[in-house]
Amino acid sequence: MNFMQDKKALTFIVKPINSSQGKGIFLTKKPNTIPRDCCHVVQQYKSFPYLINEKKFDLRIYVLVT
Repeated sequence: MNFMQDKKALTFIVKPINSSQGKGIFLTKKPNTIPRDCCHVVQQYKSFPYLINEKKFDLRIYVLVT
């Protein structure tokens, strides 16, 4: 995969799936530094996130497949 965009390295935020309160979260520009010994959620970090009334938000969609 090519993680370069307009000759600028993307920043990723890495979050462990089995932690809370911000423990274990870190930013990286090098995907090969992400530990492979356990599961993580990896997202592209947005320096200027979308805001509603000057507050950050997220949209989560849950789907049950039976």
